[in-house]
Amino acid sequence: MIGDAAAARDIEETRKAASDSPFRSTYHLKDAEEKGKYLEGVITIERDRQGRPTGIRGVVRDITESRSLLEEALRESEERYRRLVELSPEAIVVHSEGKFVYVNPAAVRLLGSISSGGIDRPQHTLTLFILTTENIVKRRVRRR
Repeated sequence: MIGDAAAARDIEETRKAASDSPFRSTYHLKDAEEKGKYLEGVITIERDRQGRPTGIRGVVRDITESRSLLEEALRESEERYRRLVELSPEAIVVHSEGKFVYVNPAAVRLLGSISSGGIDRPQHTLTLFILTTENIVKRRVRRR
């Protein structure tokens, strides 16, 4: 059901288990109707009174619905975060490899317009912004 490679991996992980902690794994499979299903497997080593392994117990359950609920909650959280950043009155800038990769509307108002070809202002713009901010902070610290 889970495939030879996944089964071999689980068997090896179970053999390596030094404690009685359950070994958990998650699988994404397709059912007979080709619908995706998420299954969680839990394997526990059974031991005798002397602590020697005597067998294993395995339980597999369908977690598709709970996983779908988690994915929906994640999408909602990402949307709330996106709105928070977009609507923030504070400038938020993400800078990577010499380019702005994201600038929220407040940052656009502060820094000026972004070129029509995308967010590709040169490095010196951000450097100027940082130096200006740094000077403001230094002046405020000196006043105290």
